[in-house]
Amino acid sequence: MQQTRAVGGALGSADRSSDTAAAPLDEAGFWEALEYRVSHALAGVEECARLGMWCDGFIAHAFELEASPKRIFGQAWVCFGSRQERWTFELLLPDDVERPDAIVWSTLLPAATATCWLTIDREGKHLVVAPADAVHLSA
Repeated sequence: MQQTRAVGGALGSADRSSDTAAAPLDEAGFWEALEYRVSHALAGVEECARLGMWCDGFIAHAFELEASPKRIFGQAWVCFGSRQERWTFELLLPDDVERPDAIVWSTLLPAATATCWLTIDREGKHLVVAPADAVHLSA
């Protein structure tokens, strides 16, 4: 299985959301902001940038809070230029999350300058978003 760990990218139009790690963020706002963060990260991976990869949204389908690690599963729309594909994704959650309404969404959004939080499996058409793995770089 070929996987790529996204290591960030140059700031630009793909990163339309500001760094909202400290700002209040509801669930709907989180998914929209994550779409732009993922697009920004994809732009920073040479192969993904060459393929014109970007993200056009997330739909959460299931919260798995009894397992380890805790996670949210769903569908992501990954684009290659103007061609869109349906992928799956999982968002890894902190161990202390006990119920969906207790999630502090702003803590799950990687900083615009963070790296190493996104794993891309092109063959399996699957994204893993692991906010706890983020490495924060200097601005």
